[in-house]
Amino acid sequence: GTTTEAASFESANNYTAKFFNQNVRYINLQVGQVDFLAADRYQFAYGAGVVSLSSSGKVTALKPGTAKIYAYGKHGMVTLIYTVR
Repeated sequence: GTTTEAASFESANNYTAKFFNQNVRYINLQVGQVDFLAADRYQFAYGAGVVSLSSSGKVTALKPGTAKIYAYGKHGMVTLIYTVR
C-alpha cells in the first residue's frame, strides 16, 4: 500500500490543521491584522505588497488585495491565499 503524509500548519489560534497533497488554505484579513505561520520555508507566488512576511512566519496585512504564499514543512507544502480588505 501507499502512505500519505500530512503537511501540518499551525495557525495563530493555536490549532493544528492537517493538509494532504496540494492543499490550499484561504485566510481573510483586514489591513493591520496579523497571522502567524509555522513552517520551515516560505515563498511568495504574488502579492508581496499586499501582505508582509517575516522570516519567523509573521504575516501582516498591508493593503487591500490578494497574496499567495507557499509554506514548506517537513511533510510537504501548503498554499495560503490571503485576501485583505
